[in-house]
Amino acid sequence: MRPEERTPGALWDMQRYCRETQQMIAGRSFDEWFVEPTLRFALERVVQIIGEAAAHVDRAFQETHPEIPWSTIIGLRNILVHNYAAVDIDRLWAAATTGVDKLLLDLEPLVPQPPETNVDV
Repeated sequence: MRPEERTPGALWDMQRYCRETQQMIAGRSFDEWFVEPTLRFALERVVQIIGEAAAHVDRAFQETHPEIPWSTIIGLRNILVHNYAAVDIDRLWAAATTGVDKLLLDLEPLVPQPPETNVDV
C-alpha cells in the first residue's frame, strides 16, 4: 500500500483515539488522573497510538496541513515509546486535554467519510 493510500485510515485512527482520550479523562482533574496508575498508563497508550497514526500520514499531506502539529504529536509518541522515563506528566496531561480538543477540531474537515459497505443479509 502506498503512503498516500494509508492516510485516510491513519486520520480515522487519530480521530478515534482523540475521542477515546476525551472519554477517558472526562470529568477528571489532573490530580484524580495522576493518582490512578491504570488510567495514566491507558492515557499514555492512546496518546502513543495517536502519534503512531500521525506518523503514517503521507508526508505530502502533512506539509499541506501545517495546522496539525505533526512533529509534536509524533515526537510525543517517540518519547512515550523510546524514553518513557523522561515523560513529562504535565505535558502529557496538556496534550490529552487542550491538545486533543484542538486536534479534533483541526482533523474534522480532513477526515474522509468511511466508505459505505454493502452488507447483504
